[in-house]
Amino acid sequence: MHRIDLSALEHLSIWKLYQWHWCEHKPSATISIREAEWLKVGAWVWDNFDTISGISFLPYIDHSYKQAPYQEIFKDEYKEWLNKTNENVDWSLISEYEKEDMTENTKELACVAGACEIL
Repeated sequence: MHRIDLSALEHLSIWKLYQWHWCEHKPSATISIREAEWLKVGAWVWDNFDTISGISFLPYIDHSYKQAPYQEIFKDEYKEWLNKTNENVDWSLISEYEKEDMTENTKELACVAGACEIL
């Protein structure tokens, strides 16, 4: 399913369904709002204000702003990119890329023992 298939209110209804019946915490969602939907979305937020958190609202535009979180891609485009990406990878050497766990945890803990660092 793509954002083009849903109105903002339909997407919010799905978010609320997950919130009430699937998630114990607050699921996050990025809602793309078309020009004609802003007032209805505002009313929905007002009516659901005690329930919502973790929702980002962005204008439904064709990524004309910096660092847009998502870009639509359809199955054919995905397969094309996947083929281009994989053609230069020798998967038989995958075990040679990392010999040991190179994961680095955060050096400083922002929240410890019930207190959080204030910057």
